[in-house]
Amino acid sequence: EASGVDLIEVSGGNYENPVMMSGKTVRESTRLREGYFLEFTDKIRAALARTPLMVSGGFRSRRFMERCLADGKCDVIGIGRPLCVLADGAKQLLDGTLEALPDFEDPVPWYMWPLYWTKMGPLTEVYMHLLWFERCILDYGAGLERPPPNWPLGDMLAVRRHDNEQAKSLQGLGCVGTILNAKARAP
Repeated sequence: EASGVDLIEVSGGNYENPVMMSGKTVRESTRLREGYFLEFTDKIRAALARTPLMVSGGFRSRRFMERCLADGKCDVIGIGRPLCVLADGAKQLLDGTLEALPDFEDPVPWYMWPLYWTKMGPLTEVYMHLLWFERCILDYGAGLERPPPNWPLGDMLAVRRHDNEQAKSLQGLGCVGTILNAKARAP
């Protein structure tokens, strides 16, 4: 706080270790409850005098979010994946037209089931979900009104095509990135 931090966020997982994306890598009780990281807020809150505390991860129902805010568990609720698909989800929660955000983590298509007999199975599920959420964002940005069907190969191709287009637009600017590096190593 002394350094002027505007907000502290409590969350978990990242793209290198996206634990909360797959029910296969976390306990079922964790996956089913809302507010995955609320257990940490009391200790953090005790160390804060005035900095707002945000919690992200697993929030779906308006009633639970309102209770967390009223009980002082947090000052701000972070919502991620549901808003990738339902862009006006927060508005719908606030105006009362929606009681809870849907869970968009659909099961893996049947033709991908053999992957579960390998060590890559759970990671593949996580990757497919991340690709689909990214494709939803890209499609909304392109003006499409509804999310695309969850089709892993199509999602992978659409995201890769977008990434390649973005990389091409950066060529000659001295930018360095994964896709650019694969084509020509920067000095």
